[in-house]
Amino acid sequence: MKTGKVLLHIMNGLNALALFVLVFKSVFFVPWLYDVSFYHVLLVLAALYGIKTWVQIKFEVDDPIRINKISNVFFHGGMVMILLGIVMRVMHWPFSFLPILAGALGVFVAFILSMVLSPSVERSTNPDILDDL
Repeated sequence: MKTGKVLLHIMNGLNALALFVLVFKSVFFVPWLYDVSFYHVLLVLAALYGIKTWVQIKFEVDDPIRINKISNVFFHGGMVMILLGIVMRVMHWPFSFLPILAGALGVFVAFILSMVLSPSVERSTNPDILDDL
């Protein structure tokens, strides 16, 4: 169980790093990121999410972000803002970096809260209970 949690924290950190590159690439012009495409970073994020899901299934451990209700709200709110920013960027609307930046900050807060706060929902081992809430 400990190995699965450590791997999930590593995967969450890599996701945060890829989101940082995505935000940095879309907000600022940096010469060393010139060859990195916006869609390459999205592909890396999708691959990291797939590996993270595999780790969750393999080690039967829950994602620390999604267990806590507070970090869950920040995570999903941030992802909605990032999606809104990506849509604005594809449509070439002005100020598309602001929702991407706000979403990345929300996801970063969710990563930090998942490491600091304890889970608010404990899973029960009783198979007769249909809903844990």
